[in-house]
Amino acid sequence: MTGACCTKSTCDDLAGFVEWVIVSDPDASIKGSVLYVTYRDWASREGVNAWSARAVNEAVVERMDGVAKVKSALGLSSLNIDLKKTYRPHYTAGDEVDIVDVPVRPYLMIDGEGDPSTSQAYADAVATLYPLAYALRKAIKEASGTAYTVMPLEGLWWADDMSAFRTGDRSVWRWTAMICQPEKVSEVPSDEVIREAIDRKDLPAGGLERIESFGDGPAAQILHVGPYSEEGPTIARLQEFIDSQGLHLVGHHHEIYLSDPRRTEPAKNRTIIRQPVTRTA
Repeated sequence: MTGACCTKSTCDDLAGFVEWVIVSDPDASIKGSVLYVTYRDWASREGVNAWSARAVNEAVVERMDGVAKVKSALGLSSLNIDLKKTYRPHYTAGDEVDIVDVPVRPYLMIDGEGDPSTSQAYADAVATLYPLAYALRKAIKEASGTAYTVMPLEGLWWADDMSAFRTGDRSVWRWTAMICQPEKVSEVPSDEVIREAIDRKDLPAGGLERIESFGDGPAAQILHVGPYSEEGPTIARLQEFIDSQGLHLVGHHHEIYLSDPRRTEPAKNRTIIRQPVTRTA
């Protein structure tokens, strides 16, 4: 007789609590003390031996998508949400083309044009977006108790002649640099938060930013590993797949920069390359 496969997440006294009581929600927060009291009540009802507060906190982090950590000091604090894990299907990709359906979400955006490797406007946009994203994060945490990990930089790219993406002529590219925001950004005075951050830090592209809802909808995507300047063959593979499936391009070429170029060798940069598509011309 063979037994069922048993793993840590299914065969211990915490499995039922994590699976049936706790719900992963990127817009929610919970104090560690409240989490543990809830767990103790559940354990008493179920007649199981209760774990320690530290063990419960660590297990919730380990087993639930989107939870980065639970602070477990005496001043037990809120869950820190990792939005990349919460939105996992849209922030992971492989070396084969896949189709995803990306919903509308709020983004912090700045527009510009030109080669991103030489354009001062692009450098200024990036240097402005990150401080603003962290300022919004602080405001949201203070207002709601929800802490989250700032999302990676993304870019929408287009040109009057889209063949420029295959030929590598980056000088004619137009772009929107952007960072995804949690839904709770609508619950804080974002205009005021942004204005104060611009004044305090003297940000180079201050005043050009906006918060806007955006979603790719149905899209084909693939992971590119290597320098941004060598994306051409990967983009060609993406286009070949789109053509082979009878799909048509809509919207803008979209890139998600999973690696921080300031800390990563160009050869190891990981970039999701995405193209919205439709079946109707």
